Amino acid sequence: GAIRKLAEKNGDPFAIVPGGQPPRSASGYMFFPMLAYIQKHGLLNREISPDIHETLALLETMPGILGPNIPTSKNPAKQLAIDLFGRLPVIYGSQGYRGVVANRWKCQCNENSKLAAFSNVLPEQNHNEILAWTLAQTQAKNWSVIFLRDPNEVKDTPRIARRVEVVKELLGDATQVHEVWAEGNSLLTRMFYLIYYADFVTVYLAFLNNICPTDIAGIDHLKEELSRL
Repeated sequence: GAIRKLAEKNGDPFAIVPGGQPPRSASGYMFFPMLAYIQKHGLLNREISPDIHETLALLETMPGILGPNIPTSKNPAKQLAIDLFGRLPVIYGSQGYRGVVANRWKCQCNENSKLAAFSNVLPEQNHNEILAWTLAQTQAKNWSVIFLRDPNEVKDTPRIARRVEVVKELLGDATQVHEVWAEGNSLLTRMFYLIYYADFVTVYLAFLNNICPTDIAGIDHLKEELSRL
């Protein structure tokens, strides 16, 4: 497009995102070139390349654990999708990047699975939404809560870890509760582990609902109507 032509004219670097896919499946193509660019120009306070290599190496192993060829009995993503089938997902990030990833899970539920979903992050959830569970016995019978956790949070942020446990206690028997724990040494790796995990779960949910995960008929209709203005 115009930005590429301008970059070529000025001799500026640019990265091309492969076409033929929805933006949500091109996150890696968009994220890592930007990360490499800001590192090259000294905008990070340390060398990030080892974290990138670790992240890509871990992501490459995940299809062998969560991929479609792995049977349900050994596939935690398929098992979670089955548990979420016919339910409304509520995704809570335990703090920090997990809150951002919780929103990604919510959006993937919307776009891939065509499901309504909610997301929030601790401690913000504790300031307001926690009270919504007061009437959970009547409202949330068909909901499922997923906590996105970090293996370092018990050591680094014990109060957050305790918050999660208290919230789980308050939920009681009102809803299903699941936990997905990040893996990896670097923060970048753990973040993308949880992001990629959501991709598998929400695509499996789409198949369980007998719908195409890449269909965006509602968005297309909205764009068509707006183009008439």
